Amino acid sequence: MNDLTVSLGRQELAYANAVARRFFHDPQDAADAAQDALLAAHRHRGSYRGEAQVTTWLHRIVVTTSLGHLRKRGRRPAMASLEDEAVAECASPVRSPEAQVADAEAASQVRGLLRALGDKYDRVFRMRFVDELAETEVADALALTVSTVKIRTHRARHAVRAALAEAA
Repeated sequence: MNDLTVSLGRQELAYANAVARRFFHDPQDAADAAQDALLAAHRHRGSYRGEAQVTTWLHRIVVTTSLGHLRKRGRRPAMASLEDEAVAECASPVRSPEAQVADAEAASQVRGLLRALGDKYDRVFRMRFVDELAETEVADALALTVSTVKIRTHRARHAVRAALAEAA
């Protein structure tokens, strides 16, 4: 079928918007995806063979375009609002002396709790949460199984959490 047979007008735009709204909570995102889908349909109108209705062909294009938009959004961090940016600019990057003292006291208390738990829990906890090593890396470094690392990590974290809750 030639290019002139497929005309994309208001009805197709309404249809594309309706399909795209199924994928997005925000109507503006749906409208953007629908518009991009119509542009893609227009660019590839020569590929329409006429074997099915135009809406069937357009539906597939809108679905593919909407999924592409969702995929792209998943790879990018969400945009912060202008208010959030203004607050972040006004906020001081330096913590207050009181907060620094509180952090130091909490860290000291956690170190004491870990020493009380024993070396086997202390080392696993430090490697997992201070050094930020993966469970497999901790297991290799300490010649333990991954299951043992998981168990010791859980027990140490649980003990520290309980002790900090009692202290608060």
